[in-house]
Amino acid sequence: MRDMERALELAQKAGFSDFALKLVEVTNCLYTVARDSASSFKSWDDVWFAVYAAKDSKEVVFEHTKPFPSDPSQVVDEAQKRIEVAEPSPLYTPLESSEVYEKQNKLLEIENEIAELSERIHAKLSGKPEYVSYNTLSVWAQNITVKLYTSAGARIHEGYSRCWATYRAFADQDTTLQRCEYTDAPKKLKPEESLRSVWEDLKPALNRLKPERGAKSAILSPQVVGNLINSVGSASSAFSVLIGNSFLKDKNRVASPLFTLLDVGEGFPGMPHYDDEGTKTQSTVIIQRGELKNLLHNRKTAKKFGVKSTGNAGWISPSPWALVIEKGDAEYDELVRSLKDGYIVTNNWYTRFQSFVTGDFSTITRDVTLVVKNGEIVGSTKGLRISENILDLLSRAQAVEKRTHLVKWWEVETPVQAPHIMFEKVNFTLPE
Repeated sequence: MRDMERALELAQKAGFSDFALKLVEVTNCLYTVARDSASSFKSWDDVWFAVYAAKDSKEVVFEHTKPFPSDPSQVVDEAQKRIEVAEPSPLYTPLESSEVYEKQNKLLEIENEIAELSERIHAKLSGKPEYVSYNTLSVWAQNITVKLYTSAGARIHEGYSRCWATYRAFADQDTTLQRCEYTDAPKKLKPEESLRSVWEDLKPALNRLKPERGAKSAILSPQVVGNLINSVGSASSAFSVLIGNSFLKDKNRVASPLFTLLDVGEGFPGMPHYDDEGTKTQSTVIIQRGELKNLLHNRKTAKKFGVKSTGNAGWISPSPWALVIEKGDAEYDELVRSLKDGYIVTNNWYTRFQSFVTGDFSTITRDVTLVVKNGEIVGSTKGLRISENILDLLSRAQAVEKRTHLVKWWEVETPVQAPHIMFEKVNFTLPE
């Protein structure tokens, strides 16, 4: 792109030691179904560009939600004004040389794929059980194109797609369940399987039981696991560790030996091949059989820790691409049968940390929580809160499902490939 090339030339003449430009264009499509029949389809485009600039060990980062300007001097002038009032950064590290890469994966024909998906969804909804009052669902699909130009030689042009869906079933206003899934195309979604699964679990939930506080064994669903593991992904950023805002700092054993966690970039559905510094994305083992093995790095944190970048830049802070929990050896039905007196937590929201340093948190159960007695689901309850320490909780994992599920929704911002996991002595509380 000539305007971006010209900006790099002007930045060099202005004395910047490092300069990087990122232009992102996103086509969004949202398909929703309300109460089984009323549906809507919306599409819109987002565009934004970001700038990284460095001079005399000073660094600035800024972005604008608009196309890259036809007059690139505007960008360089803004960078100059910002750098003049910046302080030298103790983490400044020059951009590393990169390569030219151009690959446009076949982007989605979103409208056609969602039209076909809609037919499948409505065919399934027409056969819902009598105890299901109605269903709502949403499908979000994106085509993303990225251009990254740096003064170190990166000329990255790539395009990729991603898609996620949520399915909610209502027996009544207080008896609800949800499933979600993630992939790289609407045609790969499995609404038939997701709706069947949520309907099956909704039937025993009709028997409403009183919630009980206290420590209980519990199975956390992939949605709940995904939400909590997003916090582990954030804590694995070397920048978070460096500034003392991570419960993984100075830790070795952080989970049960049954627990292994990876960050995956290239090869995971809907993920880019390069990070914001032009480094190839990769798979990085964060936790292996309960032991902390690696943090996620950009070039600056890598230099500070004496390691190589893991391809997770962020110009300021590295962050995970997608999180994958290694599958276990238990069938889901086995997990349920092994519960003598416990809960299956199907969904959660409002996860809040009292301290990111210690890992103390609470989260509110959303939808119904299934009640298990002597290995059978006997009903459901609502209103419970989990009050825990994330590291203590992970250390009490007792069994991991052998099947994993790709999940993403607004409470799981970073996609997670997660199984059901059973934990012992989970602390459940109730509002006073």
